[in-house]
Amino acid sequence: MTPKEKALGNVPEAQRWVGASINALNAVIGFNGRRSEIANLSQFKALQTHFHVELGPAPSTLDQLLSLLPFVDEADPTLRILIEIRFRYFDILSALGKASSAFTDAPAGGGDEDTGMAPAFVPQKRDGTFRITPYYLSIGALSQVHCLVHESAHFVSDAFQDFAYRDRSGAESDDPDKYKKLPVQFAIRNADSYAYFALQMAKGIDRILSRDE
Repeated sequence: MTPKEKALGNVPEAQRWVGASINALNAVIGFNGRRSEIANLSQFKALQTHFHVELGPAPSTLDQLLSLLPFVDEADPTLRILIEIRFRYFDILSALGKASSAFTDAPAGGGDEDTGMAPAFVPQKRDGTFRITPYYLSIGALSQVHCLVHESAHFVSDAFQDFAYRDRSGAESDDPDKYKKLPVQFAIRNADSYAYFALQMAKGIDRILSRDE
C-alpha cells in the first residue's frame, strides 16, 4: 500500500472528526440556555483549550438591536469567533472532499521542499496538491487522521500556519507551552488547534499525540 492509498483510506475518519467538531460548535452556537451556563458546556471548555475563546460579557442592548438590522455583523464577539471557526471547519471538510484528486505521493523529506520527517505536507506555494510521504506509513492510526485534518487546514489557505511551534518569523519555537499561550487571533489560524479540537470532539482525547498513536 502506498502512502497516498493509506491516506485516502483514512479520509472518511478525518471527515468524521471534522463533522464532530462542527456538531460541537453547533451545540454551543445554538445553545438556548443562560449565557453563564455556556461556560459549563464540555464543548465550550474544549474551545477554550484549543482556540482560547473566552465567553466575555453579554453585548449591550444597543448592539443587540443593531444585530437585527441587515449588513451588520453579530454583536456578540464570542459568537463571531465561533462562527468563524465553524466556517473554517466547513472549508476543511471541503478540502478533504478533494482528496482523490489532490493527494499525491511525495518523497521522504519533501523533495524540493525541506519538510524533514513530515508524514504529509502542503507545498508552501499552494499548487492544489496535498503530498503524502513514506513517513505517513510509520505513524499510528490516530496520528494519521490528525495529520490529515492539520494539513487540510493548510490546504484551505496559507493563512493557516503552525503558530504553536513556530515564532512569527517562521523559526522553530523552543517554548513547550506556546500552544496554551497563543492569543486567540493566532489560535484560530493555527492548524494544530483545528486538528486537536477535532481529536477531542471525535475521540474524547485531550492531549498531544505521540507518533506511534
